[in-house]
Amino acid sequence: MKERELDELIEQARAGHDVSGRAARSSVTSEPIFPADQEPEVMVGRSVRMSMSMYRRIDKLAGRRRTSVSALIRSLIELGLDAAEQSDDPETHLRRVIAEAERALHQVRQLPPAA
Repeated sequence: MKERELDELIEQARAGHDVSGRAARSSVTSEPIFPADQEPEVMVGRSVRMSMSMYRRIDKLAGRRRTSVSALIRSLIELGLDAAEQSDDPETHLRRVIAEAERALHQVRQLPPAA
C-alpha cells in the first residue's frame, strides 16, 4: 500500500468510517511457505492489530528486503520466540547478534555505489 493510500485510510478511520479489511490486500506470490527440503507445516492465519507507524516500518523493511510483509513478520516472530524461549542462553544471544549483522549487511548492500 502506498504512503498516500495509508494516509487516506487513516483520515477515513479518524472520521469514523469503517476501514476494517482495507489495510491488507490479497496478493499472489511464488514465495514458498516452507523450505524445499522440509515437510510443509500447516499455516495458520491470525489477524494482528498494530499501529499504522509499526505497519509502515514493517512494510518499508519488507520492501527493502524484497520479501512479503507476511514472510518478514514470520521471521521477526521466530527471532523473538527464539530469544524469549532461551533468554539466558549464550547461543540465542549469538544468533541475535548474527541476525543483526546480517540485517546490517543487507542494508549496506542496498546502498548505491560510492562515486
